[in-house]
Amino acid sequence: MTEIGLKELDKDSSQPFIRLVSKLCCEAAGVAEVHGFPGTLPLTLSRRHIDMICHNDYVLLEKSDGTRYFLLILENHAFLIDRKYSFYPIVPKPPFPLPNEAMNSTVQEHHETLLDGELCVNLATDTWEYLVYDVVAIQGDHRIGQKNYRSRMLAVEDWVVRPRLLAASTAGSLRIRIKDVYEKTEIDRLFSRIYKNEDRDYVYENGHRFDGCVCNRNDGLIFTPVQLAYPLKSCSALLKWKYPLYNSVDFMLFIEVDGGNEEDPRNIHTYLGYKGDRGVVRYREVFFPSSLKKKWAESRLEHHEKIIECSYDRMAGEWRYLRHRTDKTTPNYSTTVMDTLESTAESITREELIDRIKKNTKATKPTLSQRRPSWKVFELFVELPYMNSNCFLDRR
Repeated sequence: MTEIGLKELDKDSSQPFIRLVSKLCCEAAGVAEVHGFPGTLPLTLSRRHIDMICHNDYVLLEKSDGTRYFLLILENHAFLIDRKYSFYPIVPKPPFPLPNEAMNSTVQEHHETLLDGELCVNLATDTWEYLVYDVVAIQGDHRIGQKNYRSRMLAVEDWVVRPRLLAASTAGSLRIRIKDVYEKTEIDRLFSRIYKNEDRDYVYENGHRFDGCVCNRNDGLIFTPVQLAYPLKSCSALLKWKYPLYNSVDFMLFIEVDGGNEEDPRNIHTYLGYKGDRGVVRYREVFFPSSLKKKWAESRLEHHEKIIECSYDRMAGEWRYLRHRTDKTTPNYSTTVMDTLESTAESITREELIDRIKKNTKATKPTLSQRRPSWKVFELFVELPYMNSNCFLDRR
């Protein structure tokens, strides 16, 4: 893991932990088995989904431009787990006190707690943070993964985040925070906190939280269904919206050189591949810039049959290279390619999203969890050493 310098656990040593993660996920989802990385994956939003969002219970999250990891917390270990199912021990292990023990000298630690989130750089503090957006199990109890989304996020705050805030022993360790969550009628408020910085990157910033400013690169929104349990793999009700220019597909890159002559870019051919029912399907040749093709050909082993992220340029009628996906070993499935092309063709703007969702969503009486969501206010305010006496949790 290049982000924070953690070393990967070898495959043999990671097998018991892979079995544990799969077991927790299968128990939460009520299935017998799952193959590969079990984390939930959103599908691309299109216009046909907007009515479903308006007429069902959904909440919104900003889509951070970070790297997705499971966080597995054991009594004596903590691991970040990427989509290749690679395990990275966090050394030294951060403290994860349980809520009733957080202020005691002998702290009982979390065991078999599995969180889902993203590792992001906080641009305001220039530090890495793990932003939690879901949970599978807490203390080995998979039933939390079967609760509705609001209940799951409340559990993360009550059992993980708040005890860490109150424990002095967590100072200096990897920061674990909950992502901001918005009701769908607050979509305009969410968008108001996203802007372009001087580098023309989209940035999400919320400086009104009691635990400090959240500030990270952003590449869209996530529409999360509240009443669904934690879903494994792809979920047709969990949706992602990206800025039209940022709609992308993860392809497998194939590089061929005619006659072994890498000096002439005309001899270098690059092809893209997607996942089909019987393996990777070669899509077609794509004409990337000559300098890029020469660079890839010179170190072919580092790039051939690796995963790259590309966006489709409607004006040029061609795919554009964005970055290598070192966290993945397989390309997107064929349906994902089609969904992304459909979304690119529709080019849904933020203005259209705000207008349609606010106009077509009926106001409802807030539930108990909506009146006291985890991202708004503590039930009992506790002054922390770095907080002044009138600093309350307020995402507004």
